[in-house]
Amino acid sequence: MTFLSRDARKKACTVLALAATATLVSSVPAQAEGRRVTYIEGWQYGRESNRWHDRNNDSAPTKVHLSSCSTDKDSGFAAHFTLYRVRSLATDPGYGDRVNKCDIVSWGRMTTSGQYYFKYQGYYTITARSVSITW
Repeated sequence: MTFLSRDARKKACTVLALAATATLVSSVPAQAEGRRVTYIEGWQYGRESNRWHDRNNDSAPTKVHLSSCSTDKDSGFAAHFTLYRVRSLATDPGYGDRVNKCDIVSWGRMTTSGQYYFKYQGYYTITARSVSITW
């Protein structure tokens, strides 16, 4: 049986602690760079969300999650949104339309740093008691 000196035991414990920490850190799922929780009340065509800044520090997609939704449309809730990036002195580029049926929609990862917002493109009034935006 081999006995380790006190210094050798301290070094072994340090190495084990560092290995355990590295394992824990690498197993934590990637978090989005930012998140905002808000609501939508009585939105009609053309209404825009508040802006947020995506620094493009990560690979997280831009998502909008709606819950507790209502509308004045008889056939059910379906909110058409377009994502835009703010450009001064130019037209804001759009990143595509998505239909949110009181769930989650994603535009994927934005590859350009900047101010973003989404715009409602539907022709009926919508409300969502909870809106979570992650980027």
